[in-house]
Amino acid sequence: MLITGFGAFLDVDRNPSGLAALALEADPPPGLRVVGRELPVELERAGAALEAAVADCPRPPSWLLSLGVHRGDWFRPEGLARARLASAKPDNAGRYAADLPPLGDRDLVPRVDPARVAEILLECGAREARPSRDAGGYVCERTFYANLVAADRGGVPGIFLHVPHLEHVSLEQQVAVLRRALPRFVATWR
Repeated sequence: MLITGFGAFLDVDRNPSGLAALALEADPPPGLRVVGRELPVELERAGAALEAAVADCPRPPSWLLSLGVHRGDWFRPEGLARARLASAKPDNAGRYAADLPPLGDRDLVPRVDPARVAEILLECGAREARPSRDAGGYVCERTFYANLVAADRGGVPGIFLHVPHLEHVSLEQQVAVLRRALPRFVATWR
């Protein structure tokens, strides 16, 4: 399983998405091999970095989970990766989504059901989890699109999950929920 997240950006000094990806690599759930990678918070580089992470895995990953952070206090599995990005926030390189061409000729949806992902997260200790169809139009959505392209090419499940901001849910709590949920994800979608 490949899990990606991000580092610091804008006013987020400690990004739980990248920290969780690395923590789960260091201490994966029993029986799972996890490769964790931190991607750049850059619209033009994030997709290529995800592709490189897939290629660098010692074995082809059997699952692609991309994490990002949002301002809310709930886990938010995403159900739509738009080809056209639209965000007014600059990335870490100072680029804006409007500066980029469309990522493809159509929007993409995961074969993994985001509503079921939310149910599993709740069953594994999340206080709140709700599916979404708005990945934000920023680097997260760019990465989600690349995730689904790579998942389709590899014939494996892929999804994007926004995790809560650390002011709402501690990193330890987030990692504990994900550690319990990952084997369930794998068992549900092969």
